[in-house]
Amino acid sequence: MMFCRKWVIGFVVVLTAFSVSVVAQTPKELATYTGPNLPAIETVSRALVLRTKGGQGFVIHQSDGVRAQATQLGAIHQTRLTVPVPAGRPSISPPETWVMTFKPDVDLDRVIAALYRDPSVDYVEPIYPIQLFSLPNDPEFKKQPYFNTHGLTVLGIPANHDVKIAILDTGIDSDNTELAGRVINNHPETFDDHGHGTHLAGIIAARINNKIGIAGLNHRAKLMPYKLIDRNGVGNQLDAAIAIQAATDNGARIILCSWGYFVYNQVLKDAVQYALSNGVVVIAAMGNDGVALKYYPAGFPNVIAVGAMTSDEERAPFSNTGTHLSFMAPGIDVVSIAPYNKQSIRSGTSQSAAIVAGVVSRILSFKPQLTGSELTTLLLFAAEPIGIGQRNPDTGYGYIDGEKLIKALNIPSPNTIIVENGIEIGTSDTDTQEPESIFTTVLMAPLRGIGWLFSILI
Repeated sequence: MMFCRKWVIGFVVVLTAFSVSVVAQTPKELATYTGPNLPAIETVSRALVLRTKGGQGFVIHQSDGVRAQATQLGAIHQTRLTVPVPAGRPSISPPETWVMTFKPDVDLDRVIAALYRDPSVDYVEPIYPIQLFSLPNDPEFKKQPYFNTHGLTVLGIPANHDVKIAILDTGIDSDNTELAGRVINNHPETFDDHGHGTHLAGIIAARINNKIGIAGLNHRAKLMPYKLIDRNGVGNQLDAAIAIQAATDNGARIILCSWGYFVYNQVLKDAVQYALSNGVVVIAAMGNDGVALKYYPAGFPNVIAVGAMTSDEERAPFSNTGTHLSFMAPGIDVVSIAPYNKQSIRSGTSQSAAIVAGVVSRILSFKPQLTGSELTTLLLFAAEPIGIGQRNPDTGYGYIDGEKLIKALNIPSPNTIIVENGIEIGTSDTDTQEPESIFTTVLMAPLRGIGWLFSILI
């Protein structure tokens, strides 16, 4: 699916930054950060995002005055965005969101302060970048650590239904042999000229038993590429927010965000909430700085935040920590595919998040009727603690154990798993819906009434 916004300029690692005094995130969290020196806050040059409050009455076009004021302050281009309206806002005069680009010599601190004095402005903020969470480094099935760590058992979960997974990243090489028939709504402009997105796609959906390359976790995954980071690692949170809304509107059941930043835009938070409120599972990487610094979108409530662990089931040294951490997954020397039918090995919480996305998609392929809270409850029951045996900032709830998933879903022990090309590797996938399991009937029924309580644990 095409997703390009050429008017946005951003650099993932190095940007032309300006100082802003109005920070659109939780200042208390940054103020209490006690790790290494906080990185300098970077922004997308010369651009601001502004949302009006909206309101009742006859002031239908209240943004006109704000836009006129922005022009007087040096705005040279203004683009209205169609983004989700937060719940509970008035409908007669709905909020409007605008991206404003200013002249190079404009003091954006002064612009922000001036626009905030307008009572019709809800927020105005810089646009922050996003960082990929991979550490760059014929592969064989046995070399895939996510299968060596209880992942093989996940193949015992029958995949009876297609599951749409939106990968918001550098794009996907849909011509890769391992992804034949996997990528939907493809477009030439979503081609991956970086490699990061294709690597994640392979972890989730590479063809199984085709005698080449690697094996993916779910052969019923349908991948939706949203290219918001280019070949040089250019990306920003505004593009990410727009992509999240588009993926939600286009039927994604899972959205994978293997990137982040330690300051967030409100428009990104609103987009994530929009996806969650529409039943989409949002999975995000924790980050690779090895510190207790919250990155977003992993730090938003109800997002499944994934950290990286070693083959010894310990936290990878680079994996970020925090009380928002949900689960761990292998994240060192993960073998997957690269553009142009190549393979590559990468490490990072990006890869860990993709593994969890593959596992979750496998569950939803078997039980598509599961709600978000039911899925959360299932993952909590299937988690294998690491270390002290309870949720902790270093390893969350632990890793998702395939054998526990099999038991929780009341699936017989794998014996003859038939996957692609008629080759057996262990119960066969069928095209019929499995009857509701004992787990779902007995345990999930009472939890359906209080599922929201469990969901906030993630």
